[in-house]
Amino acid sequence: MAPTPRTVLVTGAGRGIGAAIARTFAEGGDTVVVLDIADDLAEKTALELRESGHDAFSVRADVSRSDEVDAAVDAMESRVGPVEVLINNAGLAAEGLAGVVDVDEAAWDTDFGVNVKGPFLLSKRVLPGMLERGGGIIVTVASVAGLRGRRAGAGYTASKHAVVGLTRSITASYGRRGIRCNAVCPGGVDSGMQAGVPGDEETARLVAEFRATMPRRGLPDEVASICHFLASDGASFMNGAAVVADAGWTVP
Repeated sequence: MAPTPRTVLVTGAGRGIGAAIARTFAEGGDTVVVLDIADDLAEKTALELRESGHDAFSVRADVSRSDEVDAAVDAMESRVGPVEVLINNAGLAAEGLAGVVDVDEAAWDTDFGVNVKGPFLLSKRVLPGMLERGGGIIVTVASVAGLRGRRAGAGYTASKHAVVGLTRSITASYGRRGIRCNAVCPGGVDSGMQAGVPGDEETARLVAEFRATMPRRGLPDEVASICHFLASDGASFMNGAAVVADAGWTVP
């Protein structure tokens, strides 16, 4: 018997890992809402899914702004109903790989606004409905930088640690009421995100060094498949987990 279609909201789904997540859930039969701050990219992903015969549409929001999050979810719910699965994928590293001394305050605030406040606002918005219905699923794309202190940007590393903590807090607070909340912690993935880091020579050198130490680069589809599993009945005993996917990079 085919699984019952669900309504799935994926943030940062205009490209990269988010687009792969949206496609994986759509191919699994779910209705997918593609959210991105770039509305043209969001609609491009949604259109590709519709042209492949899937049920998908796009909404725009800056996930760090509560008014835009509320408006996007309101628009979604009026069209396809409440969020049953939330995938908090939107993320960035505004400071590149800069350490604390070299990170400016604006970059720090941007990292925390998107990487932490975004999942907080989205979760805060959809959790009441999930609790009222007796359950729901939240999956957040964190990073191995959320578990280890290796050479990544200070703001990115701190914010990804914070979002792993948020994942565990949601589980501790609402797990007994039917909420499952887990995080995926990828290593280096060819998602295109690093293409947007500051272009100074030191950052370029550190990015090259980082890439060279990975057993191999991950693919967006590989992260997407883990998110899909965590949102499935096969992961029903998993809650508050931070699942590492890095080809063994963090083992040594």
